Amino acid sequence: MHVPHHELRHFEAALKEGKHILFVDVEPDQIDLLSSIHARHSHLKPAGQGTSTPGWAILWQKKWHDFIQAMP
Repeated sequence: MHVPHHELRHFEAALKEGKHILFVDVEPDQIDLLSSIHARHSHLKPAGQGTSTPGWAILWQKKWHDFIQAMP
């Protein structure tokens, strides 16, 4: 019944090999900061890039969850 999100399927082989994957969600103005962190950790290897859920959608989901929790 449970199926991984289609954007995450290309990580399955690396996970089966026992590798760890760190997902980092950054805003466009934070890319330089992420690059400087990556430069200090040479053993890290980029595994891919993709899009994330828009901030407004996450905020809406949180507000909806809070609303449902508050209702009797």
